[in-house]
Amino acid sequence: MKNYFFFNKIKGFPYYYYNDSFIIRYFEDVIKNIMISYNYNEIFMPFFDKVGLYKSSLGEVTDIVEKQMFVIPGYKVNDNVCLRPEGTVSCIKLVLSSGLLRGYNQKKFWYFGPMFRRENTQLGRNRQFIQFGVEIFGINNYSAEIESILVVSRLLKCLNLNDKVLLEINFIGDSCDRFRYKRILFKYFIKYIFLFNMNCKRRLYFNPTRILDDKDSVLYDIILQSPKVYDFLDSKKKCDFFLFLNKLSYLKINYYINYYLFRGLDYYDYIVYEWTFFFRGVKQSICAGGRYDGLLRCVSNNDIYGTGFAVGIDRLLILFKENCSLIKKSLDAYLICFGNFSINLRFEISEIIRKKNPFLSLEVDFYLGGYKKQFSNANKSGARFVIIIGDYELINSCLKIKYLKKKENQIYISFLNLGDI
Repeated sequence: MKNYFFFNKIKGFPYYYYNDSFIIRYFEDVIKNIMISYNYNEIFMPFFDKVGLYKSSLGEVTDIVEKQMFVIPGYKVNDNVCLRPEGTVSCIKLVLSSGLLRGYNQKKFWYFGPMFRRENTQLGRNRQFIQFGVEIFGINNYSAEIESILVVSRLLKCLNLNDKVLLEINFIGDSCDRFRYKRILFKYFIKYIFLFNMNCKRRLYFNPTRILDDKDSVLYDIILQSPKVYDFLDSKKKCDFFLFLNKLSYLKINYYINYYLFRGLDYYDYIVYEWTFFFRGVKQSICAGGRYDGLLRCVSNNDIYGTGFAVGIDRLLILFKENCSLIKKSLDAYLICFGNFSINLRFEISEIIRKKNPFLSLEVDFYLGGYKKQFSNANKSGARFVIIIGDYELINSCLKIKYLKKKENQIYISFLNLGDI
């Protein structure tokens, strides 16, 4: 008995094919055009990097570092590597190690590719997933955040999804503000510790802000009544936040202030944001971003500023398929040949047709069956018309075209006029 065990799909590692792969390529084309119009530079990063890079950057008490990294043991102590769980840290390593921030300080990069996290798989959340990310360096004001939001807004408009999502924004201050806020949160949540599960209890002592992102329905009302970080900001930061929101309103970008929005990674400062949508009654995040000046100060001796976002292509695919329709262009032509001479020349003829008609999708019948069998294959292919070449057509230096989806008379086209197909 044959063993098909090795051909079973690996949990959380999806295959994209037919219309899904076509839509993802469509997303990539739209993104490339947007990135060109905003003058961003594309970068390609390795799939692997050292575990210590992510531990020192993402924070020890984060889901990614604690339980989601695919770690590969190294040959030496402290030489372990892992599949990249996100793109920001790898991008920072690239620009710092390659000296890309020298000279003109305003640098803008983008990337598109797979990331890897050992997550509990569910709809729109896989262990291998595709991300489109943008990172902006060298801007110490909120113009970078404005443009980042405009980029995502344009992408959603191009996909006709701008009215299907909600932009949520919060201002979380700097590391000093959050340090004070964490102490206040601890005093508040400690009163309800008897309702916490083990995971929340651990978060309470290591990073209470992570509780704000907990999905446990028991804690929902408790979280909504917890102190807001905004109340503990100084007047200048509140004014900056107000001016930022005022600019978004002027640009006609709808938003919602979510005072309990805290990104799952520790390196974010000041403004953070997410685009969310509801699918089958469950709230999903399709894009998230924010400023990470504090992270750059930790890894560089210079004052470097940075902000960015990442779009989950898998969830974007779900949202797009739920609200839009994009079907791969059907096959234009199907070439069938019968007769010894035409069969031997079928590839030469098909290449001439493709050269004369670069945008024509053409498939050649490989089965070499009889005329009826080949014509049946042409019908099954979904082609608009069939190109027929037999010995008669070769003798007269022409080919015959017969339409399959509309009633029109068959026509003959000379080999000298193949560009008229």
